[in-house]
Amino acid sequence: MIENDFQLRVSKTKLAEFRTTLQNLEHDQLPKKAKAVRRNATLSLITELEEDIQTFEHLRGSHTEILNLHNLEELPNQLIQARVARGFTQAELAAKLKMKPQQIQRYEASKYASASLSRVLEVARVLQNAK
Repeated sequence: MIENDFQLRVSKTKLAEFRTTLQNLEHDQLPKKAKAVRRNATLSLITELEEDIQTFEHLRGSHTEILNLHNLEELPNQLIQARVARGFTQAELAAKLKMKPQQIQRYEASKYASASLSRVLEVARVLQNAK
């Protein structure tokens, strides 16, 4: 899952690299079976990156309901998706919470494992009430 603009840029760069790899594969002197395995693996990576990029960009322009949980295991990803959908950078969310951007980066990197329940609720409240 892409969580911020930096990851989006890296993902787009990697996607371009995988597409180039796929094109160049036609000219490789690999055995037929090895070429097929490499082609399938590359296509799988391309598909995964395309889906991640599309999801992030859709969330960025989304005005859908935010934080609609079906189980608590979804909460960390829902918080990240809600931030993206609201158009907040990690730094902007941190400012609204009166904290340093690095703390939001750490929370998201660890999927909020290090955040207290009160902090998670505060993040959810800010994201839910942001218009």
